[in-house]
Amino acid sequence: MPALRSGPSGQSRPPFAGRSYYEQTSWINLAGPVGLPSLVIPTGQTADGLPMSVQFIGTYLSDRTLIAVAQLLARVLPAAPKAQALTA
Repeated sequence: MPALRSGPSGQSRPPFAGRSYYEQTSWINLAGPVGLPSLVIPTGQTADGLPMSVQFIGTYLSDRTLIAVAQLLARVLPAAPKAQALTA
């Protein structure tokens, strides 16, 4: 799958752009409304250059545990390359 493809107006768009904004982001805010700590760690890129990450959600008041997990992963994961700007 190419990193970008042409939309109906000829503009480039990401491959997931056919989905609604809600479909793309509804899972992101699962932890916040119930007061659970969460963090997202970049883990690399797909073969097409799209960013990948992993999200951790902890139990109530487990903020320090999540920070420890992030520090541990920062030691073992390679540094994430800077994302390239998407151009039309």
